[in-house]
Amino acid sequence: DLGLAGSLCQAILTTAPDDFDALFVQAQLVEQTGVLEGALSLYDRAVLIRPDDTALLVKRGNLLRRLGRPAEALECFDRAAVFLPDHPAVHGNRGIALAELQRYADAVDAFAEVLRLRPDDIDTLANRGTMLVRAGKFAAALEDLDRALAARPALLPAIVGRATAYWRLDRHQ
Repeated sequence: DLGLAGSLCQAILTTAPDDFDALFVQAQLVEQTGVLEGALSLYDRAVLIRPDDTALLVKRGNLLRRLGRPAEALECFDRAAVFLPDHPAVHGNRGIALAELQRYADAVDAFAEVLRLRPDDIDTLANRGTMLVRAGKFAAALEDLDRALAARPALLPAIVGRATAYWRLDRHQ
């Protein structure tokens, strides 16, 4: 029960305001209720206690993205990548934040790192293809998007990306 968990966390924080676990759980509970700035405040307090906690950095980064603050989110994902350089989700989140910042070539590199770690990740293949389209690398984009569609023919982002790549490729030739 979320209400009970929240009450327990609040009781712990009343007597031990710097309890990392209570802060982290309370932040997640507050985020689930939609009070995003309140959750961010709790994540910020937790980061002061444990600045190298990758789960915290990823959660905080994703919340910052939801708040429309991709540059700050990218800082979280970059820090998490220092501690977990071989974690696909960290690089995937970096790629999404980079895309939101319109740094498409960097996003391509982040998604390439995910694919190095998980070569069969079809969603990431489609994401990289979409970023290649945005970076103007249409032939490479089509390779990724065609591979993604061969594995999952109804993958909508790959369908849209492929159509966009062909349309833009035709316009640039």
